[in-house]
Order: sequence, then C-alpha cells, then structure tokens
Amino acid sequence: MKKILLVEDNAIIRFSTANFLRLNNFEVIEAENGFMALHLAKEQLPDLLLCDINLPKLDG
Repeated sequence: MKKILLVEDNAIIRFSTANFLRLNNFEVIEAENGFMALHLAKEQLPDLLLCDINLPKLDG
C-alpha cells in the first residue's frame, strides 16, 4: 500500500481528503503544519507528499 503524507491546516479539508484517499487504498499520514510534516516525512518516508501551500509555522 502506498503511503501519502497529507499536510493541511484546515481540519475539514484534511479529514475529507484523507477519507477519500483511504477509500482508494492509500495509507494516509496527516500533518496540520509544516514542522509536523517535516518530522513525519523523515520518520515515515512517504511515497507522496500532498501539501497545502499556505501553512501555519512553516509554509509548503
């Protein structure tokens, strides 16, 4: 199963996008800001990063 790191500060958008991806057989790791995304990317080594451009703390 391919692993996707989803980075989105809006909880509703993050929730709906993650659910869509999971329904299509992807493993989804979620982050709500850039710092969390960097940490998870190093730790989880995702196959793909889907990232909002404007994020709190650290932009995409």
